[in-house]
Amino acid sequence: MPDWHHWQSGTGQRFLRGGPGAFMFVPPGVPHAFSNPGGKPTKVFFQSSVPGGHENYFDELMALLQRTSGQPEPDEVASLRTRYDIEQITAPH
Repeated sequence: MPDWHHWQSGTGQRFLRGGPGAFMFVPPGVPHAFSNPGGKPTKVFFQSSVPGGHENYFDELMALLQRTSGQPEPDEVASLRTRYDIEQITAPH
């Protein structure tokens, strides 16, 4: 997918942006992304139910980022995503 901003579901839903206090429900198989475009730290409450164990991706990602001072090798990130069946659809930063 060249630009996920142009994604459209089978029912016509398109890209949405949430702000402070927003709630998102993301069904399986729907492209989604999280970012903090502001300059202040933010907190996100993430809950996952399908597939079980997906929340461990974020624990492993945090450990990888800490171990590499925030600069992991691309192949390490790709391997982590593969283990959790995550497909990167945007350009890596």
